[in-house]
Amino acid sequence: MRAAGGPRAHRPRRVPARVFLIGLLAALALPASAQGQAWQPVQTLSAAGAQALEPQVAFDSQGGALAIWHRSGFVETRFRTAGGGFGPVQTLSLPGGNALRGQVAFYGADNALTVWGRNLAAPDFVQARSRSAAGSLGTLQTVATGDALTDPGVAVDPAGNALVVWSRALNPGDDLRVETRFRPAGGAFQAIQIHSSPGVNASREQVAMDPAGNALVVWQRPTFGDNRVQARFRPAGGAFGATQNLSVANAHAEGPQVAFDPAGNALATWSLEFVVQERFRPVGGNFGLTRDISAAAENASAPQIAVDQAGNTLFVWPTFGATERVQARFRSAGGGLGQIQNISAQGGNPDEQQVTFDPAGNAVAVWVRDDAAGNHRVQAAFRPAGGIFEPAQTLSAAGQDAGAPQVAMDAAGNALAVWHRFDGNHDRIQARFLPTEGGRGLISNDFSFGKVKKNKKRGTAKLTVIVPGPGDLDLAKTKKVKPRSKDAGGVGKVKLRVKPKRKAKKRLKRRGRAKVRARVTYTPEGGNSKTMTKKLKLKQRRPR
Repeated sequence: MRAAGGPRAHRPRRVPARVFLIGLLAALALPASAQGQAWQPVQTLSAAGAQALEPQVAFDSQGGALAIWHRSGFVETRFRTAGGGFGPVQTLSLPGGNALRGQVAFYGADNALTVWGRNLAAPDFVQARSRSAAGSLGTLQTVATGDALTDPGVAVDPAGNALVVWSRALNPGDDLRVETRFRPAGGAFQAIQIHSSPGVNASREQVAMDPAGNALVVWQRPTFGDNRVQARFRPAGGAFGATQNLSVANAHAEGPQVAFDPAGNALATWSLEFVVQERFRPVGGNFGLTRDISAAAENASAPQIAVDQAGNTLFVWPTFGATERVQARFRSAGGGLGQIQNISAQGGNPDEQQVTFDPAGNAVAVWVRDDAAGNHRVQAAFRPAGGIFEPAQTLSAAGQDAGAPQVAMDAAGNALAVWHRFDGNHDRIQARFLPTEGGRGLISNDFSFGKVKKNKKRGTAKLTVIVPGPGDLDLAKTKKVKPRSKDAGGVGKVKLRVKPKRKAKKRLKRRGRAKVRARVTYTPEGGNSKTMTKKLKLKQRRPR
């Protein structure tokens, strides 16, 4: 199955304390002139005037991309032709109820299958609709009805066999049960199958299919006060096997994900007591032993995975607490593990991470991280095949919150990231495109310092920063200097006010002067950050 816009992300626990340490990734030692891959400018895909949320994206075999989202109760989509632009909006759903997050997968001759949920419809239901390569829409199908239905997921093999998964209560007040419905290629949906046991709510269901049509469904289910991750395997053309417990008993496991490689090997991952774990299932075999992926002291959660054509895997997850950041780890097809890499700067409550591969083994990860002003910003990092992640780039603009990023890559290595961002009245869907290596340019982050204007009455200074283009400027918090952020609208000069903190203030009052260091980070739009330090001597007139 080609990438279906990534699995659905669940935001992990947010940490109240915010740490805004600005700088380069600790894991990478880069020259000061480092530059980044050029993401194209932001495009806004949804219309103004109504709330548009939770996009998904997938590529077809020719490099065309389909983005979907829900807006004002409807599921909408726009198609981007290979090498071209986005076409008009198509509405997939009908009036009635409130549309929920959808998911899309391509199959066969570049046909697409989209599924979504609708609530507030009495009853709730899961719906599906196909889209041909030519853009025509199939008949709207209701896959399930019930109470408290969750966002559905879908997996499709190259032949067009599809499996849809969701959880629902059969009647109001019932426990949520994980269910699936299979649709053979060219046929109708078959009977619903129930997978989780009654008695407690099951959730976080995910589904994957391999090229031969084998399928795996995973979910989490409370047991005696803790959660266990469970799974069922369905061979191509056969029936589901028995439920398997993948995580250990008497411990809290959550956020399961599952993926197949082209050979039919499967990998499941989750976090258990804030440690990311995995279990590998070879083709035709059973799940092996559990293995830790993240470090025990890092407080990891909500892992996401992607598997390339060679069977290599990338794990991406956030950590929280004193060392909060986004981390990644590479697993070779043979099972060897690379080093854990920090791919975001520390601090900023990172979450909502996603990761994807192209067939050559290049990868892109996206996530959300708070900037120094407290706004949620979408960031991304590129990983060349056989290498490590390059420095993070900020994709969404400053000034408002953005969230729910998704990313996909096509067979040529082009990438498309989508997210929603508040425009002051409503959230709108936005996108940025990263061309394949041959079409990628370099964005300069080469800034410099200009004149310093001192205010001797206040004991402050205005530091002029000269930038090569639009981006963000951050004055880092230090022992002597207060933090400050400012947007650069384009080429030219930006003035940052340098205000002393308590230690420097005391020295100014006592001696009339204080030496400080202004550590400034410039992040060009779509480019990599660069940090430089300027020594300043603040002066203040002492009272007579």
